[in-house]
Amino acid sequence: MTGRRVGALPLVLASLAVISLTTLGANPAQADRVAETGWSCLVCGDAGTTDVLLNLLLFLPLGIGLRLCGWNGRRAVIAMALFSLGIEATQALALAGRDASLSDILANSLGGAAGWWGWPRAATWRTRSLAHHRRGAALMIGLSTMVWLATGWGLRPNGSDAGPWVGQPLHRWRGHDPFPGTLQRVTVNRIDVPNDPLSSTPDLTDSVALTLDLTRHDAAPSDRPISLLRVVDGNQKLQLSVTQRGEALLVTARAQASRWRVRTPAWRFEGVMAIPPEVPWQLAWRWLGDRVELRSGPMTGDGVQVQAIALSIGLGWVFVHPFAAAIGAPEPYRWTALWLALFGVSIGWCLGWLPRRDALLGAALTTLAFAGASLATGLPVQSAEVALLLGWLSAGFAGGWYIQQRR
Repeated sequence: MTGRRVGALPLVLASLAVISLTTLGANPAQADRVAETGWSCLVCGDAGTTDVLLNLLLFLPLGIGLRLCGWNGRRAVIAMALFSLGIEATQALALAGRDASLSDILANSLGGAAGWWGWPRAATWRTRSLAHHRRGAALMIGLSTMVWLATGWGLRPNGSDAGPWVGQPLHRWRGHDPFPGTLQRVTVNRIDVPNDPLSSTPDLTDSVALTLDLTRHDAAPSDRPISLLRVVDGNQKLQLSVTQRGEALLVTARAQASRWRVRTPAWRFEGVMAIPPEVPWQLAWRWLGDRVELRSGPMTGDGVQVQAIALSIGLGWVFVHPFAAAIGAPEPYRWTALWLALFGVSIGWCLGWLPRRDALLGAALTTLAFAGASLATGLPVQSAEVALLLGWLSAGFAGGWYIQQRR
């Protein structure tokens, strides 16, 4: 085996390890959602678009590694398809809460094939002309702008029109424990949510106001999620859900982006479920134009605490996060930093191959596009995110410039 092939072996082994770790784990809390997904579907479930994209990317490094190991295209694609089939069979037969589907097999195989086919073409970047590098930088800036605009438009509440909506308070779902208390009243935009069809369909176009009046009888913590509330539309599609995990509260509400079949945002508020037993309590959650906030306190109105999460373009990661992570408060948004790195480093690396004047112009256009996407979609411009983006642009530029100097 040549030195190049020996060097590619760690990439293959690392890819196999990552694929196994991300796909061969049970998720009982998702058992009910998975039960509604057919095996033969191609874009499955409410997050079908996200799942297809992630499955394409998951096998892409493996395809590159097999190409570097000297495998021909047919052999590589067949091997990756059989590996994916084995994963899906294991999920279907042995792992609760994992949705095995034909879509995953096809997306995994296509992603691996794209890696095998695309690597030699990507490797020729260093020999391309200056005009080619300009086009590459312009393409990356354009694609990033489209993603940022889509994020701003997608981060708006938008419920289904299919009525009647049906409330499901305190239902016990597979993988969840029951709430150790009672719900006295639930409202969505001032419409009562009974354990039955709602009297009218809430309009969630501009904002959502959800209140829960509850009393907890037992303060003992639970290791499993606790389902407090779900609201579905007339087609049984989830519109709202409230779940407790430890002392944190997770609220999920359909957004405009949910119509594109990507992940629906989930909002996490730490510590709010540390509720004293036998004290009537109110949780008031609101999704507004510039923020999401939760007010938590006794029904008497004394000692109310407020947690707020500012909306921003940098939250686009929530729609495609492989583990459906929630947008949390009050901890720093580490996922936002990584999400901005995806764009900043990529664009900066392309700019690093250009003359200084062109690179500065590209950096200015990128910054304006990021801020402009916020303003165009009604989200506040977050100065910390702009600073992060500029930092990642600089890091990517340094890498591209260094490689260009070594040609």
